[in-house]
Amino acid sequence: MERRTARACWFPLCPAVLAGLLLLPAAALAQAPSSIDGLVTDATGGVLPGVTVEAASPALIEQSRAVVTDSQGRYSIIDLRPGEYSVTFTLVGFNTVVREGVQLTSGFTATINAELGVGSLEETVTVTGESPVVDVQNTRAQQVLTSEVIDTIPNSRGFSSFIQLTPGLTVANPTFQDVGGNQNENAASGGIWGGRDREFKISMDGMHAGNLLGAGGGRSRGIMLNMAIAEEANLNLGGAGAEHEVAGVLINLIPKEGGNDFSGSFLGNYTNDSLQSDNLTQSVIDRGLNKVNKIDRIWDMNATLGGPIFRNRLWFFGSWRYWGKDKQIGDNYWNATQGTPVYTPDMSRPVVKDVTNRDISARLTWQASERNKFNFYHTDESIDFQEVVDIIVTAPEAANRYRFDPDNMSGASWTSPISNRLLLEAGVQSIVHHYHVIAQPGVTGDDIGILEQSTFYRYNSTTGYAPRGYTSAYGPNVVDHISTRASVSYVTGSHDFKAGMIPRAGKVWRRTDINQDMSYEFFR
Repeated sequence: MERRTARACWFPLCPAVLAGLLLLPAAALAQAPSSIDGLVTDATGGVLPGVTVEAASPALIEQSRAVVTDSQGRYSIIDLRPGEYSVTFTLVGFNTVVREGVQLTSGFTATINAELGVGSLEETVTVTGESPVVDVQNTRAQQVLTSEVIDTIPNSRGFSSFIQLTPGLTVANPTFQDVGGNQNENAASGGIWGGRDREFKISMDGMHAGNLLGAGGGRSRGIMLNMAIAEEANLNLGGAGAEHEVAGVLINLIPKEGGNDFSGSFLGNYTNDSLQSDNLTQSVIDRGLNKVNKIDRIWDMNATLGGPIFRNRLWFFGSWRYWGKDKQIGDNYWNATQGTPVYTPDMSRPVVKDVTNRDISARLTWQASERNKFNFYHTDESIDFQEVVDIIVTAPEAANRYRFDPDNMSGASWTSPISNRLLLEAGVQSIVHHYHVIAQPGVTGDDIGILEQSTFYRYNSTTGYAPRGYTSAYGPNVVDHISTRASVSYVTGSHDFKAGMIPRAGKVWRRTDINQDMSYEFFR
């Protein structure tokens, strides 16, 4: 038995370092919010200061946001939600101009310029046209997957599917390769353009959703996250700001907030072996394989509900999801002579890699005042699965069962656009991740792990000592941490300055029960 306690590092973003970002454009600094900016002129091309510019959309809980152009005729409306907007330009002595159908995705800056003609405010000129699709201010390489894309294209509705839907992005472990949703949920990571998959990170509304295990980049996570709560998934592929301490791929989920109208949805997916072809040919059998991988079943049930508690003031959104898979692993069987030095395949008991996930998520959005908005959220999950039998050549009794419970994430955030130039942001998030490593049925504390060197096949029990094989041990584990963030952004219209910090701290506690603290290696 062994106990270990560790405390994580803190990751501050120093204002002195961020001062070097002064000359970067606005969107390069943005975590996820979108913005609209541009230049307002008269018919002669002269700039117009003092023009009121209003962006309106049902995506905003306050319904609209207004700013005034500066002395150079420039404006910038920051911290906007993804959605469709109409932009209205008004100035006494000039016609009112309305630009409709401006579509914003997360992290996108739409440049909307306007020309006002002499006239009265009652004269309205409505401008229609294609919404900008090129972000001329954003230096990042990114891809945005909307909820419509996630729900429409056949996929597992997990992060492994996002990897498949992004050109150039490759999954780190080939066994996690998802084709049309055949993998269901897994903890896949990926890299792009030769980058390291260890620096693959998952965030929810700008807050890191990983845990303190694994590589320093933060790819390890215990929260699977329910895709039904996401309005969009923003994949940052390169050129991220100083908020990110690593250079790998960052996937940031933009959560849904509800709305002034009640709405809900239900999604159900199911498949089994009746819809799968069999590629076990005679030539494959002649090479020694008698059974191929086979899907027993994959299922996904998902319900959502959102709407107003108080219109334009307090919204809610909630979701429930139950999903998983049972997959038979080719030519791998339980041991009929468990507890002995001999492995005898029980042909009546093929190995089944099973994963079961449950998730309940809720979110409140509160517009406390004109310039103060708060978000509160909580996710509670329980996950149960069998590990490694489809990754490493391992008998089921030598593979661990994992149970994540309790497994939850809670947080709160605050945003305040003090003016059209100054934005304040802050947030705090707690992740409680307790995972239990459980012995398979029939495995006792006296069973010792055995590695057959001729086939590299491990059986009889897991082990805490395996220099040339899978290493693990039984017992409960605690991985808890708290993340915080705070920043201030100053927007001039052509350049921005942002300073802040992102401290994280937590603990890792492990109790490991190692069977006899040894393993056997045979060559037969």
